[in-house]
Amino acid sequence: MMRIVRFAVLMTTCLLYPVQVEEARSDQYGHDGNLIVWIKANKAKYDLGEPITIKFTISNFTTVPLIVNKRFHPSGDLQWDLFHEGFGTIRTKTLPFEPLKDTDFIRMEVNDEIDHLLPKLREIFSTPFKAGRYALRLTYTNKEKPTGKDKSLEGETWTGLTVTNQIWIEIKTSEKI
Repeated sequence: MMRIVRFAVLMTTCLLYPVQVEEARSDQYGHDGNLIVWIKANKAKYDLGEPITIKFTISNFTTVPLIVNKRFHPSGDLQWDLFHEGFGTIRTKTLPFEPLKDTDFIRMEVNDEIDHLLPKLREIFSTPFKAGRYALRLTYTNKEKPTGKDKSLEGETWTGLTVTNQIWIEIKTSEKI
């Protein structure tokens, strides 16, 4: 009988005083937040042959300053996934790639943001664009660190890869005949 009373008191206490649960909000190093990358087109619909401009943005939402690669080389630092609804995946051109230099890195303070206009899509992809809908997503990669000669680049260098949001672009045929 005493066990039942103790159990009832324990259960009543638990129900009346809710336990606070803390959500884990940090990575394996104890940093909160993430390095976030995303893309945005200057508009959603383009005429056939019109240049398509994409803005790439990177934000430091961690709790510490980070050293990041700011070069955004179209075929070295960025991997492109472009999919046409009717024709499938479109391959990128292979562009000359050079090793990173210290000038390719920048120190991003907490909540800093870098915007970068990428080359026009026709400069990146080998096939001409056709009318239709395209899905685009990028993967940003950095595997290197600065040499350590520049004292402004001391600190934690972000390495790894992270994927942007996916955007949809429509290319329509010209209305003029």
